[in-house]
Amino acid sequence: MPIGTPSFSSIRQWLLRVGLYGLEHHGPKRSDWIWIIDLTVELGPAKCWVVLGIAQADWQQHGLTHSCSLQHQDVTVLAIEVLETCNGTVIEQTLEQLGQRVGHPLQIVSDHGCDLKSGIKRYAQPPARELLQTYDVTHAMACLLKHTLQDDSAFQQFLSHCHQCRQHLQQTKLSFLRPPAQRTKARYFALESLLDWAQGVLCYYQQGDFSLITTAHGWDEKTLCQVIETVDVPTLTRLAPLNGQQYANRHAFSQMLHRLLTPEPVEQFGPLICQAADLGRREFEHKFHWWLTQPLDLTPYAQRVRLVMRANQYLKHHGLNHHSHTHFAEATADMALSPDIEAFRAKVIAVIEQEATQIPPGQTWLATSDVIESLFGKYKLFSQRSPLKEVGLMILTLPLCTVDLTTALVKQALETVRGIDVATWAQQTLGPSMFAQRRAVLNPKIDDTEVAWKIVPTIPA
Repeated sequence: MPIGTPSFSSIRQWLLRVGLYGLEHHGPKRSDWIWIIDLTVELGPAKCWVVLGIAQADWQQHGLTHSCSLQHQDVTVLAIEVLETCNGTVIEQTLEQLGQRVGHPLQIVSDHGCDLKSGIKRYAQPPARELLQTYDVTHAMACLLKHTLQDDSAFQQFLSHCHQCRQHLQQTKLSFLRPPAQRTKARYFALESLLDWAQGVLCYYQQGDFSLITTAHGWDEKTLCQVIETVDVPTLTRLAPLNGQQYANRHAFSQMLHRLLTPEPVEQFGPLICQAADLGRREFEHKFHWWLTQPLDLTPYAQRVRLVMRANQYLKHHGLNHHSHTHFAEATADMALSPDIEAFRAKVIAVIEQEATQIPPGQTWLATSDVIESLFGKYKLFSQRSPLKEVGLMILTLPLCTVDLTTALVKQALETVRGIDVATWAQQTLGPSMFAQRRAVLNPKIDDTEVAWKIVPTIPA
């Protein structure tokens, strides 16, 4: 078409208008909501409070036709608030206002952060309001792991060594063997990958092939120190020409051994000498000395994580019902566990039971807030491109992730929401941006220019 390409600012403005439309036009008021609530933070003191909703009827239908794990487009963004002050009272007030606007919920799922838990408890106080307060299973299980492992000195030392090892390997040939990055917050969400890495490193060492690090073999003082107590003196004397030499690979080094030694010492000492001369092995052993000399038995930790992962998977795919703890106990009864891990399994069952017994018999409800965590993750992948990572206008991209962007929807949104509506929403919800405040302080506009010359009109005599 004979038109120019729209500028990025125009496209951004269209995006924000459609996002605001999705936030403010989410259907009629109803009384069967399931709310999923969470807070997210960026730079600055403000916290962004987001509420997702799905009607109970839609949830029941979704559970029958799919698994109970929600996707982004299964939910609706009901509220986005930026809170300078966040406590139980403020959360209660915002929940009450939201309920008056869109209808009160039957269930609220959250991560039970202190502010959220207090606010939801206050909101649920009226006796006439029947409300299920569900602790997100992912956070519940992560907290259980944290309480179990945070005082385990051996495991904490293992985590510390992994962190240091990752830093030491960054600029080396062994960078491909770096441990997974540990999260600053919610560290116990991602232990499975770290334990798998540790097991994988041991398996790699046991295989004995270090060619991915380097294929080079060499003979020097370090090689001699490794074999001197095993190899006899006559053989070592014949190997003197190897001193200071380096060979491209094991085959080239082995050929040189055959030239210097008779078949009998080659057969007797050859594998040991080649192993000591393997520079890839030497580099690996140097970097992973902490793990090879004092390996921690990871079996009990892996079993704990496996129990937690099975609980998460079961509740996310089957939902939460009155018998969830019983079903999980039956599903894990055949696991061969030590007494300590059996006690941990009992704690997992107890956590599930605490939530399950609130559910009326014959009903299944949502067990996790993973969908809102996923939305926040998607938003942060986008917002991290900003030089100042604050909660800003781009938070309006959240509603866009939960709708099907059809031509009809975009047309309706752009005909309904104006650019000035976005500006008004931003002023009321966000206030002045951090960038605007920074610019006002560091780059103030100073009107200090003077006219170089000017024509003075003359008045005729």
